[in-house]
Amino acid sequence: MTSVVLFHSALGLRAVEHSAAKLLRSDGHEVHLPDLYGGRVAADLDSGLALMREVGWDAICGRAQAAVREVPEDAVLIGISMGAGVVGEIWPDRPAASAVVLIHGHAAVPAGFGSSFELHAGSNDTFVDLSQWTGKVWTYPGLSHFFTDLTSPDYDEAAAGLLWSRVRRAVR
Repeated sequence: MTSVVLFHSALGLRAVEHSAAKLLRSDGHEVHLPDLYGGRVAADLDSGLALMREVGWDAICGRAQAAVREVPEDAVLIGISMGAGVVGEIWPDRPAASAVVLIHGHAAVPAGFGSSFELHAGSNDTFVDLSQWTGKVWTYPGLSHFFTDLTSPDYDEAAAGLLWSRVRRAVR
């Protein structure tokens, strides 16, 4: 059994993250879903970004740090959108992480990090800068931001299924 910590997007901890956790749990993994907003969620991106600013990046990262203290050092780190940035903040302090998966977001790879790491993004996602990424990149042609979220106008069922099949292989 692998421990996994999955960090939510700027919209808060919602059904998309719970569905991802359920999928990974069906593979036998122990999945942790830290609620970085204390139960608050946003209905759209503008509201989510406002909520992120209101909660504050330091508080968000502090909650993330507290959450990872409760899991094994080799836990897999997964970040969705804003959650990828959260992973980027805690990643340098988690050198034993067995894998890092960034979805709809990017982060700098810490120097000397030797485990598996990959990024998943739509080819038209303006939130993700692939030019600086040094790990494995999975791009999804013609898709924009958050194509894995059933409630998003960018949702693409086939691409979402492919993404999660790839993530499941990365989480061993």
